[in-house]
Amino acid sequence: MITDFPASLKVLSACKPIYEEMPGWDEDISGIRSFKELPKTTRNYLKKIEKLTDISINIVSVGPGRDETILIKNPLKK
Repeated sequence: MITDFPASLKVLSACKPIYEEMPGWDEDISGIRSFKELPKTTRNYLKKIEKLTDISINIVSVGPGRDETILIKNPLKK
């Protein structure tokens, strides 16, 4: 199994993606301003991305406006 993006086009053309389906959500999340208020399926989706990438998600945008941002953890503080 290849875990990093291949540099070779020959290797890349032979790769087959692994898909994983997860439950979605129908709720409007644009008014939500805290991680705990997000639907459980949304939180699970974000946690899965963290697990697969081994990177913490610190900020989540729930819309195009600057005020439509959830700060989970300040990325500038340790």
